Amino acid sequence: MDEKAPQIRRGKWSQSGVPHKGWLCISTRDLREEEEEYVTCEMCEAQTIRFVHTMRHPDYHKELDCGCDCAGYMEGNKKRAQERDSSMKRRAARRQKFPDRKGWKVSAKGNPHIKVEAYHCIVSNRRSGFTVGITAPWSADPTWGKKTYKTLREAKEGCFDAIEYMKQSSR
Repeated sequence: MDEKAPQIRRGKWSQSGVPHKGWLCISTRDLREEEEEYVTCEMCEAQTIRFVHTMRHPDYHKELDCGCDCAGYMEGNKKRAQERDSSMKRRAARRQKFPDRKGWKVSAKGNPHIKVEAYHCIVSNRRSGFTVGITAPWSADPTWGKKTYKTLREAKEGCFDAIEYMKQSSR
């Protein structure tokens, strides 16, 4: 591991009382899914990031949202941080392609729907926008999300999110 990078004295790297090692990544997220584009890494306070690694340390009073490089140095495992970052980027690419995926059909009521593995996802057009419902393999009726999407494409990306969430929940 390159030990020189954390010695770049900017942001919290230069502040006393901020641990440099021993952090744990507690979650990751892609800001585009939150309709946000970029934020600044809270550790170096310089790097603009889209893929966030939320870091926690037992001796620090708050969690920090960091980029891949800082996260790797903070936890002492640059490779693990890069693997998380790559995983987020692969998911983002799959999500972006999902609305154009083969297999989308339109119901008799005019609602787009798709079956992926054993999950059936449907998009319903409402006056205020589009909503998403998903039927899991263990259920007969769809569960409808509370979120309203402005465009059909965003709703189809919402189907991707719903399917991914259901797959994670069933593990």
